[in-house]
Amino acid sequence: MTKKNKSYWQQRAEAKVLDVEKMGLTYESQMKECFLQASSNIQTDITKLYVRYAKDNKLSYAETLKYLRDDERAEFKHDLDYYIKNASNADYRFEHRQELQALSVRARVKRMEAMKARIILESEKLFNSLEQGTMALYHRAYDEAYHRTAFDVFQKVGMGMAFDKPSPNTIKTLLEYPWSGKSYSQSLWDMEKGFVDNLNRTLTAGLIQGKSVQELSRQFSDEAIGKDFYKGKPKGTLKKAQRLVRTETAFILNQATSDMYDELGVDEYEFLGTLDSKTCEHCGGLDGKHYVSDEKKIGINYPPMHPWCRCTTIPYFPEDEDEDIGQRIARGADGKNYYVPADMTYKEWREGLSEDEKGKIVLARTIEKNQNIDKTQYEKVKNVLGKQAPKGLDEFRNLKYNDIKSWNEIKSLLRSKNYLQEQLSYVYNGERLFIPRHTVFDNKKVIAGANCETPIKVIDRLIGKHGGTADSWQKKVAKITSEKYIYDVHWYELDGVQYETKMKSRSDRSEKRK
Repeated sequence: MTKKNKSYWQQRAEAKVLDVEKMGLTYESQMKECFLQASSNIQTDITKLYVRYAKDNKLSYAETLKYLRDDERAEFKHDLDYYIKNASNADYRFEHRQELQALSVRARVKRMEAMKARIILESEKLFNSLEQGTMALYHRAYDEAYHRTAFDVFQKVGMGMAFDKPSPNTIKTLLEYPWSGKSYSQSLWDMEKGFVDNLNRTLTAGLIQGKSVQELSRQFSDEAIGKDFYKGKPKGTLKKAQRLVRTETAFILNQATSDMYDELGVDEYEFLGTLDSKTCEHCGGLDGKHYVSDEKKIGINYPPMHPWCRCTTIPYFPEDEDEDIGQRIARGADGKNYYVPADMTYKEWREGLSEDEKGKIVLARTIEKNQNIDKTQYEKVKNVLGKQAPKGLDEFRNLKYNDIKSWNEIKSLLRSKNYLQEQLSYVYNGERLFIPRHTVFDNKKVIAGANCETPIKVIDRLIGKHGGTADSWQKKVAKITSEKYIYDVHWYELDGVQYETKMKSRSDRSEKRK
């Protein structure tokens, strides 16, 4: 029998994961193109709507509630009939299919209804393409992991053996299994429905607010691919799709490995985490532990443990413990690879780091975890401070995490500004409307609490719910002036943060001018 130490299994597992990862990255580039095309098509539809019905380059919400002309409805019905004839028959798309079929037989269709239907059509094309592309990816990933695991075991025992070829239905069966709480098709449908709903809300709100076609197009693009798409930093629904595909690919890879364990009679497996700053504490705590194959539980003792999980397993043979140790790869906070003993666990690796290295790893993990928060926070800082804001997201992050003094100065500047910190929603005449966050206040003043003779009546409730002391809370009032309305806004404030913001009254500016 050919002797292979633990290092062999680790290196082979890492190679297998990397090969499947490369497959996923190749498909992701195709997926980006699909999202980009869908975003472009939707923006084109919006532009056509404006060109047809806008007056003085403005499109009122009332115009979109008018009915299509006969020739427009005939064109719209032709597009719907083509879709219905060629649409996916997947059960989970029944809701959209039913909605479009109802529109196709209606004698009268509103312009807004037609626009929302076109959003569904483009979304269906996008997610059909995504579903077909990922199925091909999962088949390749399963096949690669299944046969690579067999080859590695044959190398270990120094012989080959016959085994059954995976059934074509294997992938379908795996994807129907709700290992993360939902089946793969349900996860795709939830994403598609969320995408359509968000675009519809953006369209409706934009038309009500009188936004230009350029502004609406930009918002649609952000929802689909994110602001930083062309900088290699996709967000929006594309980011969600990437997370789903990478996590599902990890599930397929590890299931293929498990299926081959069963085929070859591997009784035990060892959990293999990655020795770098991205590995979470939970996965790191499982690194090096071995389990009985029949007792594996996905998310408990078998990967993937969570979205984006990069962990895998290797066969466990007790005799390996007596062989030469070998080495495994670790990655430092600087991103460079180096080698450590193969029997070193994640916990031992972390404990062996210097305090400086540990600090860098914690910081790197914090920055990665806060990516979305930091981007949102930077946009807020940029909108409020203008030229006083850091130049770019990288400079902002460097300041936030490495220059406490400057970061405190930024926060102090933010607190001194007169603006609405969070979107203020309200209902008027049955419609749900809102005042955007970062809207500037006029005539702000303190009416109760600290630095005022009038006490806050609900101070005990505020302290119990949000903290602080009686002499640190204030009740404030201010005005917001839009093109059409003047709003009176009240809120409670603690350390520059607004709580329980309310619109107390609204008046029409035209009435004020009379």
